[in-house]
Amino acid sequence: MWCCVKKESWNRRFRELPLSSTRPKVIGRRKGYYTDNGEDAIVMWSDSIHSPRFRRAYETNLERIDSEVRGLRRELITKDQSSN
Repeated sequence: MWCCVKKESWNRRFRELPLSSTRPKVIGRRKGYYTDNGEDAIVMWSDSIHSPRFRRAYETNLERIDSEVRGLRRELITKDQSSN
């Protein structure tokens, strides 16, 4: 599976991914791909979305995201309660 992403978004999110063999590999760049700002696109390759390795990485990321969202909700609730 391959995808193109905006370089600006990619840099921030890609650095947050855990270092592992499931991390997408950068395979190229499309110069001036985005018409809104002329930004290059980064072309990446990943395992098949049907492979067990991809599935494990996907589930791990979902758990991490869920945990972060729960933490943000707690922070918002605490902040809201303290301001009342």
